[in-house]
Amino acid sequence: MFQKKLMLVSCLLCSLGLLVAQERIGLRIGNYSGSNGMALNPAQHVTSQVAWDVHLAGAGVFFENSYGYLENVSLLDLYRSRGTFDLYTRPILEGAPTSANPLYLDFPQGSNRTYYGDLNLDILGPGFMVKLKTGHSFGMFTRFRTAGSARISNSLGFYNYYFYPENKDLLVEPMRMGTMAWGELGFNYGYSWETQVGTFGFGVNLRYLQGFEAIYFENLEQLTLQKKNDQDIDIEELHARFGFTETNTSGEAFDLQRNGGGFGVDAGIMLTGDGQGDLYQWKFGAALIDIGSVRFFRNVQTHRVDVEDGLYLDGLPFQDLDSTDFLNAAVLEFSFQALQDSLESLSLNAFTMALPSALSIQGEYAITDHLMVHGLWVQSLPFSPIAVHR
Repeated sequence: MFQKKLMLVSCLLCSLGLLVAQERIGLRIGNYSGSNGMALNPAQHVTSQVAWDVHLAGAGVFFENSYGYLENVSLLDLYRSRGTFDLYTRPILEGAPTSANPLYLDFPQGSNRTYYGDLNLDILGPGFMVKLKTGHSFGMFTRFRTAGSARISNSLGFYNYYFYPENKDLLVEPMRMGTMAWGELGFNYGYSWETQVGTFGFGVNLRYLQGFEAIYFENLEQLTLQKKNDQDIDIEELHARFGFTETNTSGEAFDLQRNGGGFGVDAGIMLTGDGQGDLYQWKFGAALIDIGSVRFFRNVQTHRVDVEDGLYLDGLPFQDLDSTDFLNAAVLEFSFQALQDSLESLSLNAFTMALPSALSIQGEYAITDHLMVHGLWVQSLPFSPIAVHR
């Protein structure tokens, strides 16, 4: 029996590697997580072994993608050689590189899966948690977050597209992407009580959100296109929408401005089963997290493009655009080519982007008095098409 339990522990550790990095569970599901535990379950206070906790600062970053990769290089290598390497794209590299410090960018081949990319930057400011003997608990936290997600059609993989024959139909599945930067001021309340089998408790986070930057894009339907040459494409039919904040698109110094606001809520439960001595035998928790949205209403553009009669995109004008304000210039050029009017695609001056909502399930079991196994499952819940998805 003990060997089976150890095998279970090993399987969980091997399968949760990415989740540890993305959700930083080492700081959030333990009995000493304090105010950090509110992020994955606002009822985490139920099993807290501390009566109070003060958090000063913290940070974490996670990024992964399946579209491209750098060959044989680590983050430390990139940091050491910053500004001194020359980047080469492996599929179109001709001959040996002349650089003394080459860096190679390559792309996966042979997969039929949709490409993905995910970003999660989390900077924690001051916060606290207080657990009273009466079962009530209170807390407060501050955070700055940047999250991004993208799902890209397999047809647009570098090898799949670059080497695809010209003047031949290429099917592109619907795609979406979204990135948002925002700040949070959150307040937590929880309550727990003894039951016949252990302890039960609930918790709620209420969050005031400040929106700083956001961008999104959606290709709403499957489209068919043809490559005409290295820079021109012919699209049979297009239905797309996109939007972005303009604060930092001019190429000038970065300026963090509040361009929107909103509210968010988390709600969770936690229950335990009694074990030997003061320690519980098992623990189970469930929570809905990041339920809410940010309404961006300052320095905002939203666009909608519906073309049913065919769209021929000439790539040459895009190469001559002003690099200091490329995004705005590219949107004007795209609207002109698609709708014969540079401003025709402009639809609204505000949009709402949902938080990366998810269902969080936590579990814990005491194998011995000194060995416990933890489990965590976080499932994305896309409540809105315009959102950052986990």
